[in-house]
Amino acid sequence: MSIRRFRTTTRRAAGTYFNKLLEGPLGRCELRDRKILIDIEPHRNDREVRATMLHEMAHAAAGRCSVAHGYKFWEQIEGLLAERAPITISCAETPGLQILANAVPRRFPLARKAVERLEARRIRELEELDFDGDEEVIDEEYLIERFDDAATDYLAKRTSVPPDE
Repeated sequence: MSIRRFRTTTRRAAGTYFNKLLEGPLGRCELRDRKILIDIEPHRNDREVRATMLHEMAHAAAGRCSVAHGYKFWEQIEGLLAERAPITISCAETPGLQILANAVPRRFPLARKAVERLEARRIRELEELDFDGDEEVIDEEYLIERFDDAATDYLAKRTSVPPDE
C-alpha cells in the first residue's frame, strides 16, 4: 500500500489528532485505532508538522510489522523522497542509534543518502564542540577497572548478610 493510496482511501476512516498528550515522540501512528497523533508544540513551523505527518503516514502505509522502522517503513520513505515530498530525515527515523552510518538498508539509496548527510552533520557538530579540557579518556584499562568495581559491588551486595535486628 503506498502513501498516496493510504491518503485517498482512508480519508473518512482514519483520523489525525493534534494534541499535547504525547511525551517523547513528535508523532505516533496507532494502526489499531486508525489514528495518527501529532504533538504540534515541539514543532517550530508547519513544514516540520507536515514532515512528522508524512513520517507517521509511512508507518500507516507500511502496516503492522515487527520492526517499526524496518524494510516496509523505509520503502515508504524512499518513495516519498523519490517524489520530493517535504519530509525531513532526522534521528526520529533511527531511534536508539548513536551512530547513524549504515542504519538504512542499501536498497533504499535516497533514504540512505539522507541519513548519511544527517550523520555527517552530527559528526561536524560534535567536532565543533568547544571542550574546556575536562574531557576524560575512556580506554580499555578504564573500562576493565569500572567493570571490576561494579562486579565487586554487586557480589558484595548479593553475599552480604543483613544485620540482626
